[in-house]
Amino acid sequence: MMNLELPTTAARDYLKLTGYHAIAIITTARGIPCRLRVTDDLAQCITSERERWSPYIEMTSAFWIEKIDDADRIMASVMNLRPDVLGAEGINLYAERLILDIEHFGRLYKIPITHHNVVIKRVNDVIEIVNKRMKQAQAAGDMQFFNKAFKEHRENGVPLIYGKAKAKLRDAIIRRAIQGIDALDASLLDEVFQ
Repeated sequence: MMNLELPTTAARDYLKLTGYHAIAIITTARGIPCRLRVTDDLAQCITSERERWSPYIEMTSAFWIEKIDDADRIMASVMNLRPDVLGAEGINLYAERLILDIEHFGRLYKIPITHHNVVIKRVNDVIEIVNKRMKQAQAAGDMQFFNKAFKEHRENGVPLIYGKAKAKLRDAIIRRAIQGIDALDASLLDEVFQ
């Protein structure tokens, strides 16, 4: 079993903005037992599981689903499929079997599921596009609205790090892009400096 590539902070922020949730498969180094968790933050999920279960566990797979209710439904179906393999520490099956079960119930319920590596590739592509756009705007002098607002915000005694403010701006741009709105202007400032 391999550890799953966890999202960067920017990717985590993006995924939270979309409202998607993942069904994560967590297992011991020997591959059995496994636990299933529904989460919108894989890094927080694995940290929490390591504190509760064991510091030596791995997150081996995750599937992203648009609606939390659908993710919960699939996870419950997988867990109820074989009640005889449920143990005190988790499900006494290997992750590969659980992957097949998750995919099966996604098809059965006609719920689109996307493998984690595909989602991370897409998310990182979007973040790269937004970051490039912000750098181009900065180079062209089109970020003056943001820099002026940042300076005013700081002068009003509100502590804020420039990098954090830019991350909030990136998130605001992404939130708008998810809604189909192309914006890199002063209309974003309320979302950044609220």
